[in-house]
Amino acid sequence: MSYNQLLYHIVFSTYMRRKTIDVEHDDELYSYIGGIVKHLKGFVIAINGMPDHVHLVASLPVDHPLSYYIKEIKQSTSLWLRSNSNFPDWEHWSKGYAIITCSPLAIDPVLNYVRAQKEHHKKASFEDELRQMLSMLGIEYNPFEMMK
Repeated sequence: MSYNQLLYHIVFSTYMRRKTIDVEHDDELYSYIGGIVKHLKGFVIAINGMPDHVHLVASLPVDHPLSYYIKEIKQSTSLWLRSNSNFPDWEHWSKGYAIITCSPLAIDPVLNYVRAQKEHHKKASFEDELRQMLSMLGIEYNPFEMMK
């Protein structure tokens, strides 16, 4: 028998970071994403975001590469958003995304950060947030990767 406990902090944004996720209905989107992750045999620990991006903390199976799961989540939600009248300005997701592994033993700060997104973004933009997060991990930030 094999065991794993792989937790991921996943961030993806709307196309050109346009504010096309209506905050009055974002819980619908988060529930839908949760359903997709469950269908993919994973589980969501936390999800939140802003009108131009989503943060997801989840455990995903090791059956497929992470890019497969991101593609499934983004494609399915994009089709759903396009057909949902509560998101009339929806276009599509950007091609880029960020995935950061999280230690199960040190997950609480990540969960608090994701859950406090709306408060956090009163002080920092998405770009500043991502730049700082990647810099802390020694990853060079390319602003165009998250916008395409």
